[in-house]
Amino acid sequence: FINMLRVSPEVFQSILGLIDDHPIFYNQSGNPQEAIEVQLGVTLYWMGQYGNGASLEDIAWFAGGSEGAVDLYTQCCFHAIESLHDAFVCLPTVKEKEEEKCWMDEHLGFKDTWCDGWVMYDGTIFVLHAKPGILISPANLIMG
Repeated sequence: FINMLRVSPEVFQSILGLIDDHPIFYNQSGNPQEAIEVQLGVTLYWMGQYGNGASLEDIAWFAGGSEGAVDLYTQCCFHAIESLHDAFVCLPTVKEKEEEKCWMDEHLGFKDTWCDGWVMYDGTIFVLHAKPGILISPANLIMG
């Protein structure tokens, strides 16, 4: 399960429980949608792929569906998950930022190098499927 979807069954069930009542998964037409579990599974599988194996065609073939269905499942799941943003994501308060700065100074060897915003609050993109190929010094992380 973890190899395919990149999450444990418990995490999958938690995500499912958070999104399963979202209106995007329900319609008033006579055409039933695919089960939310399947839509989420296909979405997570696609998110866990990279390189040649991440093509829409390959994901559709693997999932036994059409490319359009895979795209739609992913759009629906992303919409439902993104609707949870404000419940789970918030910027730190001024006090919390100061606590973070102190922690960084004391524990990570970044003494006096903190610039407001460099810890991904600035939109820095990190590729998550692989670790960085080089070591980065604190001086390279300063965006200020």
